[in-house]
Amino acid sequence: GRSEVGWCGSCWALCCSHRARAFLGGDVMFTIYMQFGLGFVVSGMQELFPLFCANDEHGLGLEPTELGTALAPLGVSLVLWPFVLTHLVRRWGTVFCFRLGMLVFVVVNACIPALRAARDRSSGVLWAAITTISMLRGVGGVSAFTSISVMMNNLLHEHVGLMNGLANSASALARSLAPTTMGALFATFMRSDWPFPLDVHAPFYLISLLALLTLALSLRFDISAPGRVDKI
Repeated sequence: GRSEVGWCGSCWALCCSHRARAFLGGDVMFTIYMQFGLGFVVSGMQELFPLFCANDEHGLGLEPTELGTALAPLGVSLVLWPFVLTHLVRRWGTVFCFRLGMLVFVVVNACIPALRAARDRSSGVLWAAITTISMLRGVGGVSAFTSISVMMNNLLHEHVGLMNGLANSASALARSLAPTTMGALFATFMRSDWPFPLDVHAPFYLISLLALLTLALSLRFDISAPGRVDKI
């Protein structure tokens, strides 16, 4: 009667909850979490870097033409780094290259506010630092995006279309949230009278922290062969 229906309903709910936990905590879902973190980091950095470069009071005060020059090394590294990355993947595997990319983002975002100190030293020091950071942005992006795509597809054995769709949706959600969130935070901290690091440094440090957390998610995985991703 009703007791049997209730018992069956409870069992079904318990079964579904176990499946949900297994699904949300599975290897493929971890790569989706990593894609979300990666997308947020890259989009947030794309929002913050031009704002910082253009702001005269708290940033670098670059002119529009100078800002274009500052972004040029990024394009160079986006073109050249894939040729290097191919050899790194063959030698060290995709998980290593993903961690390399996220580590680059950790360091780069933490160092961007220091460009102001480079500007105060000399124009030559400033542009050397900008060129280095712009090129490293390309290195990080190519390494992380390429590696996470390979990891994802190596892990998929069923529901390929569904899981790739979820991954793309997670990345798109991150890319839509990051510019508004980080732009608002930049404006808030720029207007504040709070001491370091709760000033213009804070948005960059938050992005750096998110990159570090995304890197930490990859510790779930190990590479036993360049073409295969295995759980530790």
